[in-house]
Amino acid sequence: MNKMKKIILGMLLSGGAASSLVTPLYAENLNVKQNLQSFVEDAQLTLKRESTLKLGEANKDGGVAEIVSYSSKKGYAYVVNGQSGKLDIAKVKNGKLELYKSVDVKTILEAKLENFAYGDMTSVSVDDINGRIAVAIQEEAYNKNGKLVVLDYEGNYITSYEAGVQPDMITFADNGNLILSANEGEPREGYKDDMSNDPKGSVTIVDTKTNTVTHAGFDNFTAEELLQNQVLLGKVKNKTISPSTDLEPEYISVSPAQDKAYITLQEANAIAELDLHTKTITKVKGLGLKDLSKEENAIDLQEDGQYGPKTYDALAAYMPDAISSYEYNGKTYLVIANEGDAREWGDDYCNEVRIKKKDNLKDVYKDIEDARILDSDVTAGIPSDKPVLFGGRSFAILDAENMSIVYDSNNDFEENTARFLPEQFNVSNDKIELENRTMKKGPEPESVTTAQIGKEMYAFIGIERTGGVMVYNVTNPKEAKFVNYMNSRDFSTDLGEDNSPEGLTIIPAKDSDTKKPILLAACEVSGNLVSYSIDGKDVAYNPYQDVIDKIENAKAGETIDVNELKEGHILDASILEAAKGKDVNIHAVYKDIEIMFHGKDILNTKDFALDYDLNTEKENVTFAFQNVLPGKISVKLYTENVFQLTEVNKEVLFTNNGVAGSLKLLENGKVEISFTADEKKPIVISYENTQQDNTNVSEDNTQQDKDNGNVVDDKKEEDKQSVEETPKTGVLFHPAAWSSFMGAAAAAMLYTRKKLKK
Repeated sequence: MNKMKKIILGMLLSGGAASSLVTPLYAENLNVKQNLQSFVEDAQLTLKRESTLKLGEANKDGGVAEIVSYSSKKGYAYVVNGQSGKLDIAKVKNGKLELYKSVDVKTILEAKLENFAYGDMTSVSVDDINGRIAVAIQEEAYNKNGKLVVLDYEGNYITSYEAGVQPDMITFADNGNLILSANEGEPREGYKDDMSNDPKGSVTIVDTKTNTVTHAGFDNFTAEELLQNQVLLGKVKNKTISPSTDLEPEYISVSPAQDKAYITLQEANAIAELDLHTKTITKVKGLGLKDLSKEENAIDLQEDGQYGPKTYDALAAYMPDAISSYEYNGKTYLVIANEGDAREWGDDYCNEVRIKKKDNLKDVYKDIEDARILDSDVTAGIPSDKPVLFGGRSFAILDAENMSIVYDSNNDFEENTARFLPEQFNVSNDKIELENRTMKKGPEPESVTTAQIGKEMYAFIGIERTGGVMVYNVTNPKEAKFVNYMNSRDFSTDLGEDNSPEGLTIIPAKDSDTKKPILLAACEVSGNLVSYSIDGKDVAYNPYQDVIDKIENAKAGETIDVNELKEGHILDASILEAAKGKDVNIHAVYKDIEIMFHGKDILNTKDFALDYDLNTEKENVTFAFQNVLPGKISVKLYTENVFQLTEVNKEVLFTNNGVAGSLKLLENGKVEISFTADEKKPIVISYENTQQDNTNVSEDNTQQDKDNGNVVDDKKEEDKQSVEETPKTGVLFHPAAWSSFMGAAAAAMLYTRKKLKK
């Protein structure tokens, strides 16, 4: 029985708190080969697994290939290898991965730094503006400050700065001038009675221009005000822990304007705002609790061999891990992966408990008594009369201004993993056991990155437990849409390849040698780096995108200068598409050609507006422009540069739409142009650039047109008057004359003649 049949058979109603979709899951045949392509074939974006690079031995506890960052300048992917303790550098060519070198950062620091005991490398970030990378290093002692180490592209030591306690994530801001790190400050040896051994959480800000270091903490926030702001805090012996030590910065995203940074405080179910000018934490906002009684939030909490989402009179704390940001209509939005995370420190503190261990809940929630929830006895800010689960099992989009949730994917992740991988629903990343994670935190969305691809903004969310990456179009943050799901995990073994994507990064199309975007995923359990090609409409790199953006945002009557001109490809069809029908002028100059046309005069956008090729040996110039209304495109040719009309009676050939023509400098200083409709009926116009009347038309031409019956006295007078109104730079073909000759495919060509040499 194929997967889709199983899904269809599963569309039954079950009992429980609410009617729900039930998809039967089958324990047999759990081990399947890898899916090398994304599941939705006709989606807006599709992904294909291109390459993998093994960086270490698989480990069920993770920590092998963790975080990845990419240098567009070098074409290198930098991967934190928690197993070897080294920084692995991979070359990315045409989507293929090749190990270049491994940098032993520990050995480097032991030689460079005194009184620092290397503990663990946790994160890496690339600064292509200044040509360097930075890594976060934790001290061996859990309560001592770490280091932020700056290396060159090859991994050579440049300098280092002191971080806070346990730097866990690092990134650049302000065009590389600032280095930021999220310092968790976890009480890894438990709490003393006075909680004095809980290090402070902080964000380190390094100004690399002045070499000053600032540690922004939470000393200015009280437990009372944060609890009122829906922030969760820990409790020890019924005493709420101080925010300065309890808050544990997890992940950082810098705003598009580079003036603020946003930090996830995962265990506190909150987001902090950092002002990069004042270098202070200005806001801490709780995310609130997710209502699981709503139909759209129905989840599966029963390990019964089938996907059966139900609603419950229960809540869930979002508890985001990774965070990303982007701009829409001038506002900043935050994208968070709502993983959920429990705390267990020492022998006497754990905030996770099963429902059946809570006397006031176990009878009411008998059917889900093994579900893990937050223990209200050691967690301030949650109700005690309702279960509060770990993690939203979703991703969400926030308005950065007030931290309000404008979009949540609800139960999409469980629904889609059950839809596309019914035989692996809620398996763990260390064991392929059906519904292993159902009563815990479900699929656990952990990582997220956002990227503009074409004109759309997308979010890529890494799923830690089941594996794979969910793709959403988040262009309009309030109307985000599911696009695709890519899961290439090898389910033939518990710790197969592409297992547990911890770090994600996008190589933009403009920086990719394939000219299409590439997704890189560092998989912490399987220990490999994997690349995925991204395809779909408008994903390929368009060098004219900046021009297109200007056209789309232009005011009425505005002239847009096109500077990105290429030989043989002066105006791209995408520029025409953007300008078509708009009240905007397009002006372009390339070497010796200048063109101008109006958006409302564009006929079609299938072909290029102007193809230009100059063969200096044959002195052949070819023009083709069929896209614009007759007489509505202005093309100026500067003869000193293009035609070099310096030799008397030497013909320069050209063709227009396949029709031959020539230019010739005559002995009397006149320029003769010959344009042939067919071999028997040439049209010849002679022209002299003087201050006299510029209406000389050869008798041959006039007589020929009379023979053809195409010229009458009124028409001749009309043409003469039109030419006289033209500036004295001269006109080789007047629009009216040319359009009557060429018909619908013709266009006007204006000729600016500079001083000719004999």
